[in-house]
Amino acid sequence: MVRTRGSGSGGAPARNGDWLFLADALCADFANTLRDRWRPTARETLIEPRDLTAWVVRAGITSEAHPCSPADLARARELRDAVIATLEQRAGVPEVAVVNAATTAAPRRELTAAANGVQVSAGAAGDVGAGLGLVAADLIDLVAAGRLPQVKECAHARCGLLYVDRSRGARRRWCSMQRCGNRAKVQRHARRTGDGADG
Repeated sequence: MVRTRGSGSGGAPARNGDWLFLADALCADFANTLRDRWRPTARETLIEPRDLTAWVVRAGITSEAHPCSPADLARARELRDAVIATLEQRAGVPEVAVVNAATTAAPRRELTAAANGVQVSAGAAGDVGAGLGLVAADLIDLVAAGRLPQVKECAHARCGLLYVDRSRGARRRWCSMQRCGNRAKVQRHARRTGDGADG
């Protein structure tokens, strides 16, 4: 398990800017709730149960804030560890078991007939467990689609966010050009001009 800071019961709730939805995959966005993984001790953003409730809403999994217990939060962190291990292609039997168990709570998907053909529909996540089930199902879909080799870590040395590189030619280097890409440009300019700025 990754060592974290800010995960004690006395920690402040996560700030709005702690959650970035830049990964182009729900499961990777969930993995990125553990921030600053490049440090010896990563920074926890799911500190209290209400943080998990808020993240599920912010991620668009559900439009309602469903109650969340400390046990739900513990299961979410365990799932996140398994998601990270899978995305980094180092998952073993324990991590796979955690992901598979989580999917059992996901809303059922089924085919529906529509005017423009057959479509896949899924029920809404009725609670946090169902929301986590959707995260796990998204990870399984990513693996099934053969996209694990497209999972990358942002090239900025002080970022560490994961994302799925769906760009043409797989040339994406940053979690976001506006975020870390620009930071890197500023740092390169600072080195050239010798002002010593570190971004």
